[in-house]
Amino acid sequence: EVIWRAPLGDYHPAPILVQNDDAIIESPDACGLHLVPPDRRDPMQIDTFGVGQLIRAAGRLPVKRVIVGLGGSATVDGGIGMAAALEGVAITPRVVALADVDTVMLDAARVFGPQKGATPEQVQMLEAALAKLIELTGLPDFPGAGAAGGLAYGLRAFLDAQVVPGSSWVMRATGLPQKLPAARIVVTGDPGPGSSNDPYRQINTSVFAPPRPGRWCSSSAAW
Repeated sequence: EVIWRAPLGDYHPAPILVQNDDAIIESPDACGLHLVPPDRRDPMQIDTFGVGQLIRAAGRLPVKRVIVGLGGSATVDGGIGMAAALEGVAITPRVVALADVDTVMLDAARVFGPQKGATPEQVQMLEAALAKLIELTGLPDFPGAGAAGGLAYGLRAFLDAQVVPGSSWVMRATGLPQKLPAARIVVTGDPGPGSSNDPYRQINTSVFAPPRPGRWCSSSAAW
């Protein structure tokens, strides 16, 4: 476990899972929306500094890759806080970011800002800040860059991270494709059809494609 700075400034322990040559961390452990009470959510004041602390600790381990799970953050800082925590620190292992949204960086504030407590005026300010970050880094925007409030973009811009679909990565890591043929029912934790988030999600697409005749595939949100 690592002691890191939580979104509200207090300090908490967070786990790092070491599996084979990978050190696996979850960004919500450091900047998750669940760590901030609804009445204190303000992405203008909350950053991803704690994620940088976790990456720094994971990078010191004898591993070849640092895997960073993205999603559920209380932040829209484009990974600036993460970069600040890593200033002057060399991360030797390859960094891989797992993202399950197609949202680009420039849409992150509009799509995710309100759920993190941003007002319409703050959304506009955050959009401008993210656009400025793209201008300063020179890294073009890309699908998935907006994951975790732009943290995916920051990971690629500052750590040259590979950003990949998280659901596909987890499926390969757990051997799920080999287990699916024997399944009669498949239940995921993704929003069901018609959810407002459905166009941005990839989990059901990864699990259920190609279609498997004779099997009932359902999102748990539909239950």
